[in-house]
Amino acid sequence: MRPESESGSADSGPRWIAWIESALLSLLLGTLVVLGGTQILLRNVFDSGVLWIDPLLRMLVLWLGLIGAAAAARQNKNIRIDLINRYLPPLWDRVISSLTHAFTAAVCGLIGWHGARMVIVEKEFAETDFLDIPIWILQSVIPFAFGLIALVYLVSTVTVWYQRDGRA
Repeated sequence: MRPESESGSADSGPRWIAWIESALLSLLLGTLVVLGGTQILLRNVFDSGVLWIDPLLRMLVLWLGLIGAAAAARQNKNIRIDLINRYLPPLWDRVISSLTHAFTAAVCGLIGWHGARMVIVEKEFAETDFLDIPIWILQSVIPFAFGLIALVYLVSTVTVWYQRDGRA
C-alpha cells in the first residue's frame, strides 16, 4: 500500500487539483446543459435562436471531453483493455503496463506538441470565431490537455513498478 500524503492520495494527486478539475468540469457541463436547453427552447417555442450558442456548444464539448480525459488519466480511470494483463505474472504485467504507459505518453505528447504548433499558427493568423473570441484561445485546450495526459502517463510509466499488486 502506498502512503497517502497530506494533500491527497498517491493515486489521485493533490486534492486542490481534483477540486479545480471537478469545479471546471461542473461549470462546463452546467453551461452546456443550460445553453443547449435554451437553444432548444428558443427554436421549438419561438422559432428563433442565438447564433453564437451552437459554436460555443461545440467548443464546450471539446473542452469537457479533453479536460475529462485528463482527469480520468490522472485518476487512472481511463478506458483500457487489459485482458492479457489479468493472466500475466506481476513482473510481466509491470513490464507491459510500463511499455503501454510510455507509448501512451509518447502519443499524447506528440498530439500535444502538434496541437501547440496549431495554436501558435492560429495566433499568428489572429482569426476569431463567435463573439470575436480568438480561435487560438478556444483551441488551447488541445495542447494543454494532451500535454497533461502525456505527463501523467510519463510519471505512471515509472510508478507502475512500485505498485505492490503489480496491476497498473
